Amino acid sequence: MPNLVPGLLWVNSKLTSSNTLTDATFNKWYNDVHIPDILATSQIHTAFRYKSINPLADKPYLAIYPVKDMNWLGGKEYESIPTKSHYYPGSGECFDFVAFDTRFYEAVHGFEKEGVKAGMLSSPPSSI
Repeated sequence: MPNLVPGLLWVNSKLTSSNTLTDATFNKWYNDVHIPDILATSQIHTAFRYKSINPLADKPYLAIYPVKDMNWLGGKEYESIPTKSHYYPGSGECFDFVAFDTRFYEAVHGFEKEGVKAGMLSSPPSSI
């Protein structure tokens, strides 16, 4: 059995065509379509989304996905996560309206406060 390499998929994003696509539409797609598509994969079972409190942030949206095995990223299942939707005009391609900065982080070491259940994370609010 190959060695599993746990880590994080880190994705910053911003609308590049705000006159064509609203934040509300982008967030509806992300929360109602994209996140379920990602959670349907074999390696990602949790997703966290955030919005910067800094109004000058270059890419105000952040999504973090714990990944069971980083070797999975870039593979066939990862590459098959849909990027087209009826929420996006024209071709329906999200990349035509949103800039993404995607990074992969391999786990180095974990630290936990004494008395905290292993792996427990505070969940962000359910709406962004």
